[in-house]
Amino acid sequence: GDGRYISVEEALSILDECEKSALVIQPVNARELNGMCTCCSCCCLMLRNLRSLPNPAEVVQSSFQARIDPGLCSDCGVCLERCQMDALVEGDGYMVVDLARCIGCGLCVSSCPEAAVSLVPKGGQPEIPTNVFDTLTRIAKERGQPFGRFNFFMKHTSSPAFFRNWRLLNRIGLARPVVKVLEKLGLV
Repeated sequence: GDGRYISVEEALSILDECEKSALVIQPVNARELNGMCTCCSCCCLMLRNLRSLPNPAEVVQSSFQARIDPGLCSDCGVCLERCQMDALVEGDGYMVVDLARCIGCGLCVSSCPEAAVSLVPKGGQPEIPTNVFDTLTRIAKERGQPFGRFNFFMKHTSSPAFFRNWRLLNRIGLARPVVKVLEKLGLV
């Protein structure tokens, strides 16, 4: 009851409005998309906290970063005004990207009247998680938390299948025994 289905056309229209308003698109970090926010750093607690960090790019998993062609840049400052992370600074007659601050959102690209800004791939990015559970169990595993032991299982299921099966296992009292068996088999 918290959401509604929308058409692809309506979704694209909403994204166009968000881009015009300089909102950062924040999809769930997984190939199985089941949620997305569009936010600004003045209202969104996550973006506000990111902006307060000295190196936001270290915290955000993004496959891209902005690059400015100094020969095309007219130093108009449009990108500077739209950047939610303060990743753009004035250089000597052109704008410069502070890569430690750039989270690869692309707001500078879509607004540049000279087409001087582009997004380029960042190297060394980890594989995109399968679903939100794969994301969460990866984080837990990196932090040494018990939930991280479920990563093998979680990355091989879809969110709807997990919720459907987990509710059933809980309802019939088998959730904990199933986890115990998986632990004995060394799968979690």
